[in-house]
This record gives sequence, structure tokens and C-alpha cells, in this order.
Amino acid sequence: MASFALSPFESVRIRTVSQPDFAPNLVSAVNKMVADEGIFSLWAAVPLFILKEIPFAMAKFAVFDISTARLYEMFPAAREDLKLSLGVSIAGGIMGGGE
Repeated sequence: MASFALSPFESVRIRTVSQPDFAPNLVSAVNKMVADEGIFSLWAAVPLFILKEIPFAMAKFAVFDISTARLYEMFPAAREDLKLSLGVSIAGGIMGGGE
């Protein structure tokens, strides 16, 4: 869902960066893109976002799972203590690149 929401903004940003004289501001850039290429041009990058985001998310979850499993092996008491367990989750999220 985030790819669908982000794609129009990213499409306009890329267009204005790659062609600085395309339009003077964001609103006119959107209007010009829609007029020239159609409304669906704003979502043309969705497949590319999905191709990027799925492997990225899979890698983040894998690192989180592996790092929390290793931390629980190192600190078995964390399984029983809520505060320590929260610390393991936070550390795993940091190692996994949590956003």
C-alpha cells in the first residue's frame, strides 16, 4: 500500500530532478505530467517500488529474526523477563534496520 501512496510523489520528484525546467513548482509539475502522460503515469513506478521493497523487507525481517534468536541464546533470562525481552526486541529492530 505504501508503494501506491509514495509513487506519485516519487514520480514527480524524479521528473523535477531529472528535468529542472519541467515545471516551476510541485503542483504545476503534477498538472503537466497528468496532462502530457495521463493520470496513471503517476503510478508507473509501483512495480519498481515493489521489486525493491519486498526483498528489502524480507532482509530486514530475516536479520531481526536471526539477531533476536542469537540474543535470546546469549541471554536466556530475557525470555522470562518482560523488560529484558523488550530490550532484545529493540536491539533486534535496530540491527534489522527498523524504521
